[in-house]
Amino acid sequence: MVIKNNNLNHSNQDLQLLVLAMGCIGLVDGEMNTSHVEVIKNFAEFLPEFQDCDFYDVWNDTGKIFGEAQGDIYKAVHFLDRLSHINLKKRSFIIAVDLAGAFGYLDDELDQLLAHMRTVLKIEETFANQVIKIFQIKYTEI
Repeated sequence: MVIKNNNLNHSNQDLQLLVLAMGCIGLVDGEMNTSHVEVIKNFAEFLPEFQDCDFYDVWNDTGKIFGEAQGDIYKAVHFLDRLSHINLKKRSFIIAVDLAGAFGYLDDELDQLLAHMRTVLKIEETFANQVIKIFQIKYTEI
């Protein structure tokens, strides 16, 4: 299967909001350290949207959104509703779940955050559950 995406002209706001979704996952344990930022950067660099931009510029701009949310990840999640397209909203949720697995966050706090994200992003519960199940398989030891 070939996946082709001809619409990579996302606004700076969309890029910031994708990073915000990742940042919320990085903060689910209450702190953001250098290794969290590096993992988020590595995830972003594999996304087509970030191929022609400086991650740290986007990261710094995203910090302003966290400031508006007063550092509260649940308040910050409300900004994700500003993503310009439903597919970007779904993508942000998928990326968030994948990143949570990479960080090893599979606990009640994460479940609450993902449920909040799903509600804010208006993602169907069936879709969200399928995404979570896929990444549980990916990140669960066999």
